This record gives sequence, structure tokens and C-alpha cells, in this order.
Amino acid sequence: MKQFVLVIAGLLICLQAVAESNTQYVKLTKGMVINYGEPSLNRLKYLKVAVDVRVPSAGAAELVEYHLPALLDALVIVFTNSEDELIRSSGGKEEIRRQALVKLKSVMSSEEGDEVIEDLLFSSFVVQR
Repeated sequence: MKQFVLVIAGLLICLQAVAESNTQYVKLTKGMVINYGEPSLNRLKYLKVAVDVRVPSAGAAELVEYHLPALLDALVIVFTNSEDELIRSSGGKEEIRRQALVKLKSVMSSEEGDEVIEDLLFSSFVVQR
């Protein structure tokens, strides 16, 4: 019986920790298609990317959704300015992810006085050259 009570107490502690964690994910794009890199007469290069961000609360998620146009503009700038070498390599994708995260945090900081965004994730990253 003592073990059963300890297990129940452990589960309650875990449930309380989950309830206190209000982390939310906000989908910024489902599949944004962008041409990137230097323009070429031979062929345009395209990137299709889906971006999600992690925020600490439901209130922060609402702020991100409110400022979505400014955040999408920032993403377009980051992706279109990316070089082909960065996009082709996994290390480069991580660098682009970091650049996008810094840019989005900057937008939120200038708009709301707080960065709000904790992390940025690519749920899809497809390149056509």
C-alpha cells in the first residue's frame, strides 16, 4: 500500500509540472515557397519551408499570431538572403534557423518589448535547385 501511495504521489507531481508548463507551439507557415540566392538566367532556386515557434504561454502565442505579418516578412528576408551553400548543408540549415530565430526575437522585442519566442523549428525544409 505504501508503494501505491508513493506512485500516486509521483504521478501527481508529474501532472502538476505538466500543468504549470504552458509551453505552446505556434505554426507560422504551413509551407512557404520562396526563391532564394542570386538570380540566374538558367534556373531559379526554390525553398519550401514550414516554420513553427515555441512560446512560454498562451498569451505569448496570441502575441505571435497578432504580429504574424511582421514575423513572416522577417522570415522572407532571412530565407531569400540565404546562400545556396548554407541551404544545401545541414550545418547551414542550423545557421539559417538561428538567423531566423534572432530576427523573429528582434521583431517581437521591438513590437512588444519582450522577445516572447523561445525557439524556432523547421517542420519541413524542401529545396529545389
